[in-house]
Amino acid sequence: MTDAATIEASLARAGWVAGAEALVAGWVDHRQSELTWEETWKPDDRCRYIGTRPTGEKFVVTFSSGDHWEFSISWPDGWGSEHVRMGFVEDLQEAARELDQAEGPFGGPTRRKVPMCSLPGQRGRRLAGDVELRFEQLREDLAAYFFITREGRLNNLWIVALNPNDLPAALDSLERTPRCAPSLWAQVQGERRAWSFTAWRPVLARMRVAEYELLLVCPDPSTAVILAHVAGRLQAAVQFAMSALPDLEVGRWLTYARPWPRNHLGSGAAPPSTSPPPPGAAAPQALEPAAPPAVLAGSPSRPPPSVDAPAATTVDGRAVEVVEPPARVPAETAPRQPASPAPEGPEVSPSEPASEPAEQPKPRFSLAADASLEEIERHFSEVGAAIPPRLTGTATAVELWQAVREAHHEGALPISGNWVDLVAVLHHRGFLPHLPSDRATRAALVILAKLSPLVRRLQHRRWVLGGALPG
Repeated sequence: MTDAATIEASLARAGWVAGAEALVAGWVDHRQSELTWEETWKPDDRCRYIGTRPTGEKFVVTFSSGDHWEFSISWPDGWGSEHVRMGFVEDLQEAARELDQAEGPFGGPTRRKVPMCSLPGQRGRRLAGDVELRFEQLREDLAAYFFITREGRLNNLWIVALNPNDLPAALDSLERTPRCAPSLWAQVQGERRAWSFTAWRPVLARMRVAEYELLLVCPDPSTAVILAHVAGRLQAAVQFAMSALPDLEVGRWLTYARPWPRNHLGSGAAPPSTSPPPPGAAAPQALEPAAPPAVLAGSPSRPPPSVDAPAATTVDGRAVEVVEPPARVPAETAPRQPASPAPEGPEVSPSEPASEPAEQPKPRFSLAADASLEEIERHFSEVGAAIPPRLTGTATAVELWQAVREAHHEGALPISGNWVDLVAVLHHRGFLPHLPSDRATRAALVILAKLSPLVRRLQHRRWVLGGALPG
C-alpha cells in the first residue's frame, strides 16, 4: 500500500502540485468538454460544419446534395485531408464527437503528403502509420514515446530521461525507431486489458474497469502512479515500479486497496466533482480477486532499442433523419460510468425512446393560450431562472432559451424540425451565437421541455419552438 503523501509527492514531481483529488477533478472537467461546431459557407457557398480539436485536427462535415453530407478530416502540419464517409449530417457529427471523446483521430491519413507532423507548442512529433509513434517532451529532462493504434489503444509507452541537448537527435531518429510488439497492459481478472492514450497531462493513459476509471501518471522513467476514481471521486491510489505495470492485477488491488483519505492535508481543494455521489446512486463494487497472474515478459519502460534513439447552414424546410445513440442507464438507478462523469447531480440523457409516450408530462411552468405580452415575458424570465445548474446541457439550455426569447421578439416563431434544424435556423438568423454540440443540444431541449410548453417534442425526431405562443 502506498501512503497519500508519497502519491502527492510523485504527482508534484510529474508537474502537478495541486494534489490527487484536484487532478481527478481536472480530468473530469477535461472529459466533459464538448466538440463545438463552426458553420461556414466558404469557399464554395456550400454549408460546412467545422469542429477543431486541441491537437489541430479539423472535423469537416460538408453538404453534398439532398440529405447527404460528407465527413472528412483535415490533419495538421502538412498531413493533408482525408475523406471518411458520406451520410446524414447528424450521424456524421456524432461520429466526429465519438472520435473527439476518444481523443483521436490517430495514425494520420492513409495518403499523406509528409510522414511526420509537429505537436502543438513544438513539444514533439507525430509519425504516421497504423500504429502512430508520438514523441512528446513531458519536461525539460523527461520524454515519452507513445505507440498508439488507430483505435487509441497504447501498444507501448516508453518513458525516457532526456538531455535537452539530445532533443534534436531524438526528433531526427523518430523514423528509425522500431514499433515493437505490444507490452503495455494491466491484468483484469486474469485477462490483459489495454490502456488508452490521452493527451491531457500529467495523465499519460487511462483505462476503464467496471465503474472505475484508472489514470496513469509517470513522474520518472521507473515509477508508475495509478489513481482510481468513480464519477470524479478518488477511491484509491498506488505507486510501483514501471516494469511491474504489465503484472498489475487490477481486481485484487481495487479489492484490497486502502481508501483514499478524505482529510488528507496535502490534497488540493476538491471542486464539486469530488463530492459524494447523489442519493440513490449505488456505491462502487469491489472486483473479485483473480488468481495470481503469470510473470509476463516485456517492460513498457525499456528505452528504444534503436542505436539511433536518444539516451533519454440554413436548413428551413429540410427534413433530415436523426439516428439517436443508444439510451444510457439513468443515474437514479445505477452509478454513473466514468466515461462521462458530471461534477454534481444526475446527468440528463440526450437519448429518448424510439416512440413518443402516450402522454407527455406537463411542463413545470404553464402558459395560457391567451397570455398577454407581460405574462409571456414573465414566463421567459421564470423558466430562465429555473434552468437547473450542473447538468449536461445546462449552459446550452440557457443560450437556447435566450435565443427562443429573441426569436419571439422578432416574430420568428414558431420553428419546427429536428434538433439540428432548430439550432441551425436560430444560429443562421443571429439568435444563437454558435452551434452547440450534438449531445448538449439534445440535453438542452430535454431540460427546457420539462420547464416550458414553448419547447415541445412533436414526435421522436421532431421538435417545435414557440408553438404554444398566442397567435
